[in-house]
Amino acid sequence: MTCVTVLLLNLICGTPYAVDGDTLRFGKLSVRLWGVDAAELHEPGGANARQVLQNLAGRKTVWCRVRTMDGYGRHVARCYVGSVEINREVVARGAALDCRRYSGGAFASVEPVGIRTKLSQKPYCKA
Repeated sequence: MTCVTVLLLNLICGTPYAVDGDTLRFGKLSVRLWGVDAAELHEPGGANARQVLQNLAGRKTVWCRVRTMDGYGRHVARCYVGSVEINREVVARGAALDCRRYSGGAFASVEPVGIRTKLSQKPYCKA
């Protein structure tokens, strides 16, 4: 599948780069991964989270289904490379945590054992 960066019918498709561990940039469009809580770049684990997301999504055709907008003007979405959900995969690889408040626990089952002793959960994610 090939596409240019476009927002149409709540879908974004294009070739993004990772801004941090839970945000992709498609040209001028920013997409926050729905239900994912990654460390900020200046926090422990932040650089690793960004690298994991870049490995999953960078230089690949990614499509995202937009669910809403956040307070920073970013589209909040579930994103995919082919049939692989990036949101789920970044959590499964131990680079981020499930943000239960927004995901309802959608990714909790794929969190690696003990990851919550290594990464800190943001207060706004606690349900």
